[in-house]
Amino acid sequence: REWEDIKVYHEIEGFNGIISCQTQRIGFPTALPNCIMGGTLFDNNLDFEQYSDMYYTSAFGKDGLKVKEYLKEITVLFPFAF
Repeated sequence: REWEDIKVYHEIEGFNGIISCQTQRIGFPTALPNCIMGGTLFDNNLDFEQYSDMYYTSAFGKDGLKVKEYLKEITVLFPFAF
């Protein structure tokens, strides 16, 4: 996964964090990438699926997991999707 590099930053001698300039558009359609980055810096054993479930539920309420599944499904419609 894309955030795996953040999990090993603590192994770099003298490394104390990330300065990350994020514009508001990084939060479209959600700010999950920013939250994962911050959460992983504090806990490099973070489980992506559990954290993303918590994020979507917090951001979108009782339908948060439906939003997560919807975004996963529409991702395959974009040519740059992985």
